[in-house]
Amino acid sequence: AASASVFLYNAFPWIGILPFGKHQQLFKNAAEVYDFLHELIERVSENRKPQSPRHFVDAYLDEMDCNENDPESTYSRENLIFSVGELIIAGTETTTNVLRWALLFMALYPNIQGQVQKEIDLVIGPNKMPALEEKCKMPYTEAVLHEVLRFCNIAPLGIFHATSKDTVVRGYSIPEGTTVITNLYSVHFDEKYWSNPEVFFPERFLDSSGQFVKKDAFIPFSLGK
Repeated sequence: AASASVFLYNAFPWIGILPFGKHQQLFKNAAEVYDFLHELIERVSENRKPQSPRHFVDAYLDEMDCNENDPESTYSRENLIFSVGELIIAGTETTTNVLRWALLFMALYPNIQGQVQKEIDLVIGPNKMPALEEKCKMPYTEAVLHEVLRFCNIAPLGIFHATSKDTVVRGYSIPEGTTVITNLYSVHFDEKYWSNPEVFFPERFLDSSGQFVKKDAFIPFSLGK
């Protein structure tokens, strides 16, 4: 989903009219994913009881039923398929990629790995599952994860947006409807905000007392609405 071919097609959709190129494989892959999601939705919605949702698909189908006579309703089978697809991409692909990068950095920097392991053992221990409330008790681990996200740039150009009205940014006039691409890579490696940005250094997210501090220039996914 974050390949160069996808970004190129999103930036220049007119490429789709060309009968050759990597975008044709993209279309083929998209069709296969569409069919897979359709089958998945059919399977998980079997034995569905209206107004007794077991999961997102059931709840969405309930809303479809409630709005079937509304001509302006956006609830449809096609939108359900795309919504499930977005949940999979945003909820699994990003997490998987970040974990791969994290494992790589732990292998490259065993001293950092040791500090993370020590903190996890101290706060969570070996015999229980981690809980969300323990997150604030592990500032170093939190700093490492943030540094992984800053360094790996899993979505370097974020999600493409468009201006909802005429606006001016730093003296540049941007008309309504203009496509806006945020270069997150440039922000995460800008020396104005990060000291030695090419160095993997989790401590940049810690204050003098070792507590986690989030940076304003940390935008790992995107900007805007």
